[in-house]
Amino acid sequence: MTTGAIGCNQEAYIDRLLCKYGLDQCNATKLPMNPGWNLALLPLPAKPNKLCVLAYSALIGELLFNAINTAPQISHAVSCLTRYMVVSTPAHLEVAKQVLRYLRGVKGDMTHKPLHAAVRKLQRFIIYT
Repeated sequence: MTTGAIGCNQEAYIDRLLCKYGLDQCNATKLPMNPGWNLALLPLPAKPNKLCVLAYSALIGELLFNAINTAPQISHAVSCLTRYMVVSTPAHLEVAKQVLRYLRGVKGDMTHKPLHAAVRKLQRFIIYT
């Protein structure tokens, strides 16, 4: 019997992100962000490093993609991190990598995102190309 659910598997995408940021051999964490961290206390540079800002912005964009599509549990952490898109430092980048470490640990548990209840009631889908 089919349930009509549509699945989305992001494990390969998360693995590519882990390799891209040098975390393919890292240990997983239990939380996307440590509760004691206060990002506002991290020092902000007078003139941000463009390469650091670029790397940070790219990682945050990739985490947002994951948060929207398959991992809503990281939404709060990613939301906090987006506040520093243009003034990020290497310390901010390390905090963002913590979210990747969390995704490493839960990537097998979040492969399916259930459809909205109203959409599930539909008998068929019409796809236009």
